[in-house]
Amino acid sequence: MSEREGEVSTNVEPVEKVEMSNEEISGVENEIQRNSTNSTEIQQFSTIIQKAFNLRGPSESLPYFVLWRHGRLSLAKLKELMEEYNNRLPRPYSSNSLKAALSVLRRDKTNVLEVKDKELGITYYELKPEAIEEILNVLQIEAKLKELEEAKAKDHEDLVDLARKFFREFYRERVAEVLVNSRDRFIVVDWVELDSLVPRLAEAVVERPVVAIKAFNDALRRFIEEDLMVEFGGESVHFVNLLDALRPGDIRAEHVGKLVEVKGLVAGVSNVRSFYRKAVFVCLECGTRMARLQQPLKPLVRPKRCEACGSRNVELLEEESDKLDFQFFKVQDSPEDSEGGEPSERLAYVIGPQAGILKGGMRVRLSAIVRERVYKKDDLPVYERVLEVNHVEVLDKAMSVEELSEEDLRRVKELARMHGDKLPYVVASSIAPNLYGLEREKLGAAVSIVGGVPTQAKPRGHIHLLLVGDPGCGKTELLRAVERVAPKAIFASGPGSSGVGLTATVRRNEVSKGDWMIVGGALVLASGGVCLIDELEKMKEDERKALHTAMEQQLIPINKAGINVVLKIDTTIMATANPKGGKFDRNKTVIEQIDFPPTLLNRFDLAFVVLDDYQEGDDVLDYVMEVNDAGASGPVPEDLLRKFFVYARSLRPRFSAEAKEAIKTGFKELRGKYRSGKIALNLRYFNGLMRIAEAFAKLRLSETVEPVDVERAVNLFESSIRMIAYDPETEEYDLAILEVGVPSDVLDLREKVVDFLREASSWFPNGIPWGTVVEAMVEKGYPKEKVVQVLLDLMTHGRVAEVEANRLKLAG
Repeated sequence: MSEREGEVSTNVEPVEKVEMSNEEISGVENEIQRNSTNSTEIQQFSTIIQKAFNLRGPSESLPYFVLWRHGRLSLAKLKELMEEYNNRLPRPYSSNSLKAALSVLRRDKTNVLEVKDKELGITYYELKPEAIEEILNVLQIEAKLKELEEAKAKDHEDLVDLARKFFREFYRERVAEVLVNSRDRFIVVDWVELDSLVPRLAEAVVERPVVAIKAFNDALRRFIEEDLMVEFGGESVHFVNLLDALRPGDIRAEHVGKLVEVKGLVAGVSNVRSFYRKAVFVCLECGTRMARLQQPLKPLVRPKRCEACGSRNVELLEEESDKLDFQFFKVQDSPEDSEGGEPSERLAYVIGPQAGILKGGMRVRLSAIVRERVYKKDDLPVYERVLEVNHVEVLDKAMSVEELSEEDLRRVKELARMHGDKLPYVVASSIAPNLYGLEREKLGAAVSIVGGVPTQAKPRGHIHLLLVGDPGCGKTELLRAVERVAPKAIFASGPGSSGVGLTATVRRNEVSKGDWMIVGGALVLASGGVCLIDELEKMKEDERKALHTAMEQQLIPINKAGINVVLKIDTTIMATANPKGGKFDRNKTVIEQIDFPPTLLNRFDLAFVVLDDYQEGDDVLDYVMEVNDAGASGPVPEDLLRKFFVYARSLRPRFSAEAKEAIKTGFKELRGKYRSGKIALNLRYFNGLMRIAEAFAKLRLSETVEPVDVERAVNLFESSIRMIAYDPETEEYDLAILEVGVPSDVLDLREKVVDFLREASSWFPNGIPWGTVVEAMVEKGYPKEKVVQVLLDLMTHGRVAEVEANRLKLAG
């Protein structure tokens, strides 16, 4: 009689036996050696039973295991055997846990059969046939899983062997160099090179990146420890130079699960935080440690109960967990790759040593696994493709001179030999050749693209440019042309086409919810290049304030959601603005016709008024017809022009002795010519003049600023002042218009009005009558209309208050 039948009474109701094939019985016997049960077998089979019956923990599985092992048992015998098997465990369960487990079994009417001996009054327990079948099913599933795991392990070992051989034969020196000289704890493998040497590995990297990258990392560890005999420091393998780079908007279903190369622009980044690759938890009741592998796009997975005692008192062990740096960011189509409209963007994350290197506005080339995140929105499933980054290659903030080939450099330098000192004008005429005229504006654009040379005396090297004037005269078209030829350019409208404005904002990370991401606006994304702003007058008031600091100091402060940071940017601003009435009024000053203050206007180094002043029959109409028929091309083709600007921007010309004297003389003459009372050109304008002269030297591809560059800079700078500071009423140039926004006579009238109000306040305690103020100023020779306008302006700006009807006094 078997042990499972030993305690069955003849008076017990018969139970139908489970029919099992020899193959099934053999499979079960292979899993559990029933006649020599040890602690490992108890634990393994308890796990099987836990899965089969959906129990809360291994301790609850123990009485079921005893029934499976011995068959039908009385309650006393069941308790005795439970104690016996429990004592074999390395960490026995407590008596309370055993009692609780036995209570679970006795209440289980689904899997356990309870029968009573009518004569002896003894209750016996036995697993139901369907329960035994469920255990067998789980055993078969586990056997298949084990088989798959073994096949997977064999495949993994094969890949590891191949990868280790690859390191040994081809990358030995590179690995050694990284270990000795590099701060980066990763080895960069060129995929094209790998494909030429070991095609099987290269295919696995692209088609099965999760498996292949793990195999490469294991191979690298063994190679470092066993071949190089060096302590392993957690180095990993990164792959570059994959197949054709995709735009973020090009990622499709066929790419999910594959390793791809993506090229784009970083639009927003989160703070760097920790990712627990393997989180270790400890039970505070019994001390059992439990490990859980984690996934980046999901919350931290915690055990609900202790695996040993079932306690809920479980805590994360940070010091024993395997954690890495982790950063979310957004990557969007680069401006040159966009096909109009809003650029496509993807959420991405980087784990490991490269987390934290990303900043908004960076151009990057990513090697990344395309994952798919599923979440619900409005009760509907949403499938979002997310990039798990293997490697980040930060491209130059703008196209760099290192990217130019020897042939490119030869063609660029040939332009200087062909055109000599006239090269700046040749280059300017090659910008937007389809636009008739605008020679001065195009020259200003060329100067703005290359910029000056930042130094300690003038930290800003950018030359900001503003175009104001009539609609339909090519202002926007000129910006679009600059977008095509500048080494880096971002186009935006005044309100900010990116949805976050011109500067930057903070948004909640839609994946981690509790995390925040700094999302850069146009100025941040254009860092290292040119930000092209159309209709600047329409920007928001808060953005206008931030723009002051951004233009002069190249800083953008962010204070939101507890984040207080200052972003450093490196951006040139080229903008257009339309007059308030739609059409430029030649009888008003420029500042009267644009909807932003003079403090912003005078941040621009160059400002030009573009007027629709051609007449019928002018050459412009013939030119437009010719361009319509044959197209337009400048002296320098666009592809070469962009490379020219890349090279010119890299130059750092210094002033010759003659140029130093010339620029001092030129500035003194300008200062004397455009002085308005107490207001004169200050050092800010002198620094701007120096930048423009340096830019002209760059456009000649010269390493030295010569007097010819200074002369051109003075002429261009003066033409800008004459446009912005022109007073149509007096037909004179008045620097007060540029500095404070009103002509000198109005500024003088303001002071006279304020002085009179201060003096007359003692005569009129209840406020000075409006008519008294106007009459007093008219007697001094000021026009009545101008006096009334000055009073209204002073009230608008809060310097004068109306205390009673038509009675005024100084505010404050």
